[in-house]
Amino acid sequence: MTGVHSCALHIYLHITLHFLGQIAGEQMPEIEEKIAQASACTPFVLQFKEISGISKRGQLTMVWATFEESPAFAQLAHRLASALDIPLDHPPLPHVTLSRVKKGERVRLDKGAFPAVSELQLHVNSIALWESQLNPQGALYSVVQAWGL
Repeated sequence: MTGVHSCALHIYLHITLHFLGQIAGEQMPEIEEKIAQASACTPFVLQFKEISGISKRGQLTMVWATFEESPAFAQLAHRLASALDIPLDHPPLPHVTLSRVKKGERVRLDKGAFPAVSELQLHVNSIALWESQLNPQGALYSVVQAWGL
């Protein structure tokens, strides 16, 4: 599809618990310690729900693979928010961004273009601190550090 930037390279697929924004290098050890403490929980499983489009002002901006609500996911999101002193402005929704629509492009989501999937599960046994580098082709992601659950 024209105007769509794919995020679906398997090395970049991730579920965002919290976006931290720009972080100064001297803050990293403290942030990493807080994440390590908050990640002390049990691994869990997320159940795939559906492919959905996210719109702003009636225009498709992203395509997500969404997962069913999960108490374990919500608890981890709340633990991290508390540890990092981040306000939660909405309930945690587990999702993977599959693609982003370029600004100004008009795209329609055809859910029929995706294979039927009903039994997909995502086993969550670690969390990671990711760094993103923005460029004209999209974001490049790399793991700074990971912690097992």
